[in-house]
This record gives sequence, structure tokens and C-alpha cells, in this order.
Amino acid sequence: MRSSIRTERTLARIETDKERGGWIVRLIVWGLMATVVLPIGIALLLPAIQVYREKARRTQAQAALKQIGAGMRTYHDTYNMLPPSAIVAISKPVIRNVSKTTAEPLPPLDPSQFESFDAFVEAENERNPPPEIAPFLLGDKGIPQHGWMTSLLPYVDNVELYRRMDFSVPWDATQNRDAVATTVPQYLNPGMARFGTSGATADGKGASHYAGNSQVLRPNGEVQFADISDGLSTTVLAGEVVAGILPWSSPENVRDLAAGLGATDSQFGGPHYGLTQFLMCDGSVRVVINNESPEILRRLANPRDDQSPPGF
Repeated sequence: MRSSIRTERTLARIETDKERGGWIVRLIVWGLMATVVLPIGIALLLPAIQVYREKARRTQAQAALKQIGAGMRTYHDTYNMLPPSAIVAISKPVIRNVSKTTAEPLPPLDPSQFESFDAFVEAENERNPPPEIAPFLLGDKGIPQHGWMTSLLPYVDNVELYRRMDFSVPWDATQNRDAVATTVPQYLNPGMARFGTSGATADGKGASHYAGNSQVLRPNGEVQFADISDGLSTTVLAGEVVAGILPWSSPENVRDLAAGLGATDSQFGGPHYGLTQFLMCDGSVRVVINNESPEILRRLANPRDDQSPPGF
């Protein structure tokens, strides 16, 4: 009897030891999975996740550019012209005459050749006298009042914000402080998130992550799609920027693609890896590699040089 009891106890201890040993093996296996296998799996998945996020952000930026393009088309259909890059006050307010003159305008100047934006405006107006402008364009002669993105607000679902703007004073006047501090989602690039960029400039104004083509959008300009002889699908209208971010309300928010692609305050450049997206005059969005040749960029920028870029 005592012998059988000892045997049962011995067997019980053996079973208990086996269970303990099994748990130890399981803990070792789980530890290896947590410290070795899981990090490897995450490392393998992370690039795919990053690629997916980058593609999603690029797609969202394309959608924003296309919405701006649709707004441009509607503005053009309404006024028979594209919005001026800057509305610049003249000596007295008069009514705009949207009819085209028969004189052929001279090619636009390069803003980067001048010491200031005001000097550029003065030289541009001497070469191509500005058209008559609307009654709300008051202020000192030659002072930029409002930018093209402000003119576009009603056509990108921001009618109420447009109504809040006081056009009897410049864009950065005290009366417009609250309005210009408003963020406009259509003017923001989701890809800028990886730079930690917010929807506001350093001084608290609503930012724009896109800029206009200075060779198409001109101060007090009266450019029509019909004037773009190189073709709407091969002429840039606007594009992405990553540096020198200006308020959407600024009348200086234009750049010259001939300056190249990069991350300086005067260049176009996208937040995507090696790519920049552009809104073309036909409303489409094109992707351009950042090391594209200067000649191709020059042709994409110039609306009337009769030299369409090859491959576009």
C-alpha cells in the first residue's frame, strides 16, 4: 500500500516537472518571437506602409491641384480670363473691361531679375499696361492688393471666406487679419506632413503649399486660355512648393519654373521623394522628376514660345 502511494507521488512529481518544463520552453519560444521575429516582421512591413502612405498623400495632393484647376476653369468661364497673379492698385478705381485688345502683349518678365516684387510689377506694367480694374481696387498706386488664390476662393468652395475679405484695403491690412488667418484645405498639401509643416505660416496666416506659374498668372493680367499657344496640356499653371511658404492671400505667390526644381524660396518642388506635381492649364496633373532638364522646365513654363516639351 505504501509502495503504491510512493509510486503515485513520484508520477505526479514527474508530470508536474514536465508541465513546468513545457512552460519554460514556451516562454523561451515566445521571447525569441518577441525579440527577434517580430522586429524582423515589422522591418519588412514598414517600407510597404511608408510607400502606401506616400502614395496616398500624393493622390490627395493631386486631388487638391485638380480642384484648383477646376476653380480656374470656372473663373475663366465667368470672366473670360485667368485670375491675375496680383491685383495691383492704379491711380484711381475704374470698371474692368474684360474685352481683349488687338495689340499682342510682350512676353512676361522674370520676377527673379528684380530686387523687389514692386520693381517687377512696375516694369511689367510699363511693358504691358494693366487692364482696367474693378472699383474695389483702392490704395496707393503700384501696391499689390490681393493675390490670385483670393480671387479663386468662391470657385474652390470658400464663398463665405471670400465675402469676409475687405477688398477696399490690401490683403494684409488689419481689417483682413481674421480672414487671412483662416486655413483653406484646398490650398494645403498632405505630403507636407512629413516635414512637420502646419497649415499656417510663421506669422499665423493661412498657408499655401502651391504657387502659380509667373509666366501665365501676371499682375493685373488678362490672360486667356486662347493666349496659350503652346497647348494647355503642356503649359504649367501651378505647382507644389516646399520652401518659402507664403499665405494663400499673398499677391506674391507665383514662381518661375525656369528657376529649376528644388527647395529654395524661388523654386517649385514637391514633398514627395524625387517628384514634383504640377497643375497644367488643361486641368490635368503631371508628375515631373526633380532632375528634369532646365530646357524642359523652361518649355513647360513658357506659354507662347512655340516649343512644346518632348514627351509631354
